[in-house]
Amino acid sequence: MILLDLNLPQHDGADLLRYVRQDPHLGSVPTVLFTSSDSPKDRLNAIREGADRFIRKPSQLREYMAIGTTLKNMLDSILDNDARPDVA
Repeated sequence: MILLDLNLPQHDGADLLRYVRQDPHLGSVPTVLFTSSDSPKDRLNAIREGADRFIRKPSQLREYMAIGTTLKNMLDSILDNDARPDVA
């Protein structure tokens, strides 16, 4: 799983997301955009570029804990799918 901030100090997070999605080794890795932006435009662009989730950075500890649960559930789902044998 890749956690990516939309507002990086030297690069644009959307550009990095595009790069990740085009890379043959990284393209299928689940990507979560974690950002302070609450802009609907940023959310829509992130989904268009292939982000699996768009999570706004919270301001309270309780909200951070909820994000931890969301990310854990995503990882559990990925691991469950990887553990299943392919069926032809």
